[in-house]
Amino acid sequence: MQTRQTYLKAMGIEVWTYRDPGPLAVPEVIPAPGAQPSAERQGIDAAAAVLQQAASVRGAAQTKKETRTASMPDPQPNSPEPVPEFRLGLLRYEGLGIVVSLERQAELPRRLCDDIARMFLGQDEVPGYQLLEWPMLDSSSIDQSLSAARQVVTQKFSQLPTRVLVLGEEVGTYFGPLAALSEGEPVSIGRQSFLQVSNLNALKSSADSKRQLMHCLQRWQQA
Repeated sequence: MQTRQTYLKAMGIEVWTYRDPGPLAVPEVIPAPGAQPSAERQGIDAAAAVLQQAASVRGAAQTKKETRTASMPDPQPNSPEPVPEFRLGLLRYEGLGIVVSLERQAELPRRLCDDIARMFLGQDEVPGYQLLEWPMLDSSSIDQSLSAARQVVTQKFSQLPTRVLVLGEEVGTYFGPLAALSEGEPVSIGRQSFLQVSNLNALKSSADSKRQLMHCLQRWQQA
C-alpha cells in the first residue's frame, strides 16, 4: 500500500488518505438569554421527570414490600390435635350416678358399684349402664379431639342423677370441673353434686378404704 502511494506521488498525482475522526461531538445548544426552550426540549425534560418519579415510587414500594415480608413470621404447618383414649362406665341408679374410669380391656366392677349404691340408697336397684369409649370411631374425618371428647363427656354427665360418684383417676381431664376437686370432698356443679375417689384399686381390695368411703357417703347424703 505504501509503495503504491509513493509511486502515485512520483507521477504528480495527489493522494487522499482516510483517517477516522473519532466520535462526533454534538455541540451543546445554549439558548439565548430570555429565550424559551423548544417544545421538543420541554417534552424530553417532562418525560425524564416522570420516569425519575416513577423509579422513585417503585423503589419505595419494593422497600416497603421487603420490609413487610421480612417482618412476617414463617407459616407454620397445621398440626392435628391429638385424639385421647379413655373408657368410662356410667351407671344410673334411681338417686345416684356412678362413673368408673376403666383401663384398657378392664371389666366394670359391677358388684362394688352395686354395694356402694346399696349403702347410699338403702336398697337394691338394677341400674342403667352405658360404656363410653373414646375414640368412638376409627375415622380421621370425624372430630374426636380432646375438646370434642370434653363436650361429649359433659353431655353424658348431665344426664346422670343429681349426685354423682366418680371412681378412678384422670376423669378430670375430660370433665374440667373435677380437675380441682379434693379427694372425698363433694362439690356442686350446676344442679349436680360430685364426689370423687381416685384410688379404685385400693377401694376394691381394702376394707379400710371401703369404710372411709362409707363415712364420706353418709356425710354427703346429709349435706
